[in-house]
Amino acid sequence: MDTISSIIFRLPDVPDGYISPSVLLHISIMRVGEALRTVPGVVSVDGLADLVQAVAWLIVALVFIYVFRSSIRSLMARRSRGGALGEGLALSDDFNRLVRQGASPVKNPTAHGSVDSADLHEFDQHRRHVLEEASKSPEVALIALSGNLEHRIRLLSATTGWGSDQRDARHQVESMPLPDSLRAAVGDFWQVRNKVVHGGSATDREVLSAIDSGLTVYEALQRTATEKNYVNDPALPVFADSRCSELRTDVHGVRLQTVSPDGSVSFRVFPTTRTHFQKGRQVAWEWSGRDWGPSWYRNRDTGEVEQAWTSSIEFVGRNLTDL
Repeated sequence: MDTISSIIFRLPDVPDGYISPSVLLHISIMRVGEALRTVPGVVSVDGLADLVQAVAWLIVALVFIYVFRSSIRSLMARRSRGGALGEGLALSDDFNRLVRQGASPVKNPTAHGSVDSADLHEFDQHRRHVLEEASKSPEVALIALSGNLEHRIRLLSATTGWGSDQRDARHQVESMPLPDSLRAAVGDFWQVRNKVVHGGSATDREVLSAIDSGLTVYEALQRTATEKNYVNDPALPVFADSRCSELRTDVHGVRLQTVSPDGSVSFRVFPTTRTHFQKGRQVAWEWSGRDWGPSWYRNRDTGEVEQAWTSSIEFVGRNLTDL
């Protein structure tokens, strides 16, 4: 593997291998910790060499960040204005705001889902795991990160219905109403990932830069605000008439609690013949089957008769934990 000095000392003049100081420092500290854990009670020559190399990573990283702090700020500004993923992630002003503020890139007010602390905690856990792997093997870390991205794209597609007509995660994100810069960044990341996995021709600098940029893409996807739908009543009896005297035996209702990006909560009832729904579980926004005619139900809380739907196809949303 290239030494960290051979990677970072090119950066002030050559922006094509940019690695953010936070990622650089994190990996350096992890290398020192790993070396300390592996040094035996009686220090061998090899163990001592590993420790010295790891400490050298950390020292060089700290010196670099301090000496070139003004160049780093300039480089980060240039990075935000353009460049391919292997040459620094291309970020538009909208994309920068998306990452910095966690704002939804979708202007449609009926967009599905919301950002919460659990989503951000999940990202922090994945980020830590990827950086731990990067301190040992950048190539393995890149593959792990690509798996995390694929899973996040599948969840985003299932939660919202965006890109649900596509099987492949890459094609799903191309069908989603996201900023062009974000879709392009995902595509660029996969190009570098495939170069590493299938071609084996990427340099360590390219791999580390791709990891850094890929984490930014992953965070942007994690912060994409959408509605979230939870099962409130998994098997609600529905009737063919407004007096609720003709019980339907061919279909029942599933009542969903919908949490919007602004935090507002609403309830909706949809027809279904599925039996996998469980109260409190978050479900995907998925539909299939026949079109059901008008139906009514009796609200379990108020006892009042309400119309469930006038016409609707069947709701079949899977539990998100099963994806």
